[in-house]
Amino acid sequence: MMNPEEDVIQLDQIKWVKHKLWWLLDEPQTSPAWHLYRRGRATGSIAGYCAGHGNPRFSTPEEEKLYLSGRKKKTFTEKQLKAMAIGVEREPIARDKYMKDTGKIAIEVGLVIPTWETRMGSSVDGIVIDPSCLTKSVEEYSKLELIEKAEGILEIKSPGKLYQPLRSKFYQTQLLKQHNIPILSPSSGEITNESHAWKKYFNHIYQTHFDQMQLGMGVLRKPWADYMVYAPDGIYLERIPYCHKYFIHQLINPVREFLKNDLDPILPAGWRQPILLTQQTKTKIISTENKKVISSGWRQPAHFFEN
Repeated sequence: MMNPEEDVIQLDQIKWVKHKLWWLLDEPQTSPAWHLYRRGRATGSIAGYCAGHGNPRFSTPEEEKLYLSGRKKKTFTEKQLKAMAIGVEREPIARDKYMKDTGKIAIEVGLVIPTWETRMGSSVDGIVIDPSCLTKSVEEYSKLELIEKAEGILEIKSPGKLYQPLRSKFYQTQLLKQHNIPILSPSSGEITNESHAWKKYFNHIYQTHFDQMQLGMGVLRKPWADYMVYAPDGIYLERIPYCHKYFIHQLINPVREFLKNDLDPILPAGWRQPILLTQQTKTKIISTENKKVISSGWRQPAHFFEN
């Protein structure tokens, strides 16, 4: 008899979109399938912590290893839960504000898993599309077509107030604009070819947020991410370029080391859900309470990387 707190996930009914560089789990973010396929994977929101870039007060690679392997359940204080609920509530409002102010279309997509590293993934808050490139309504395009037409991505944060490092940058920018002082920026070439791009150009942004955007851009092959912080005391919007050298040397390589040396050795068999189906396994029973798979798991097919 099934526990009422458990969801049955029919694996053969899960919608996937296949691209030569990634798989898209075409299911809503926070859905049971989305949670299932994030297990055991270094996804955007935690990739920076896996690389050792996060504030230890929030998380560390050692803690992420335990969370990702299912050995420890991530817990939150009442204050953190309240902040998360507010963030979820404000995100669609922020996305609408972004679309109204920029004239762009921003569409949330599910989990994207790169074919070149299936132990990672990214769920962006929006793929950004210029309406002028569309010849029919958004609904008439497939998800694959929309992602290919997207010129960039959107990352939204909705804190109770602007982050402290960002607040200084925000008011500095406002002051320069008021006095008609030009805002000087380095060339895109300087940034994209800089291995320490975050430290040199973007340290007013939390590094884990920067990593999240770099992973989203790297997976979807987009040249920029609009970073929107939607807070009661101000709205901050900055376009962040894709920084390839940083992406490889400061993010992908450290995360792969974490996966190889820390997570994979303790990961239970079948815990990281493979994408391709087999004839033997069609249903997973997943507990929404502790995220433990009850039915027997199965490992990654050897032919997964074949296109």
